[in-house]
Formats: sequence, structure tokens, C-alpha cells
Amino acid sequence: MNLHYRKFNWLYLLVFIIVVEGIGSLSALFAGNIQQHYNSLTLPVLSPPDYLFGIVWPILYALIGISGYLIFCIPLKLIARPTTPYFYFNYLSTLHGAFYFSTTMPTGSGSLSSLS
Repeated sequence: MNLHYRKFNWLYLLVFIIVVEGIGSLSALFAGNIQQHYNSLTLPVLSPPDYLFGIVWPILYALIGISGYLIFCIPLKLIARPTTPYFYFNYLSTLHGAFYFSTTMPTGSGSLSSLS
């Protein structure tokens, strides 16, 4: 079987990372004031400091973008429709953040709760 992987392309990689970072930003925008909600919780002793979330989430979304690019490079003969679960995951993770924080935060704090 002759499998041809796509050649490495910086532009495609950058597009994947930017799109996934945009999805993460959109999710944060819909979620509302997460900082206030996080500070109101009773946290365990070993919970990380809140400033780490602003560092870790963009790195996590960049890694998700890189994984999407790597999936994109796999030949379709090797895996049938490899990108479909990847795009469903990103779509559902955006909706999860928006709906979770809109329903668990006090009324009016999340962007989606203020739309109703």
C-alpha cells in the first residue's frame, strides 16, 4: 500500500492553532466572569493558583491545534475520516464551557444566561 503523508506546512499548522485558540476564546467569552465564580468556590488545599489557568489553557489549546494538524496530515487511506471526531470534540467543548458556566454561575453572570 502506497501511503503519501502531506508535507509539513507551517501555514496549515498556524491556521489549526489559530482556529482552536479562537474556539477557546469564544468559549471563554460565552462563559462570562469565570474568575469571580472560581474565587467564590471552596477550593481544596492542593488546588493550583488561579493565575496558572491563564497560562495553561492557551498552551492546551495550542496542543489541541497541533494534534488537529497531525490528524489532517494522515492519509485518508490509513484512517477513514480521521478529522470528524476531532471537530466534534472542539464543537462540544465550546458548548460545554458556555452552558456549564451559564447554568452554575449566579443568574446574569454568564453571557448565555443574560440572553434569556
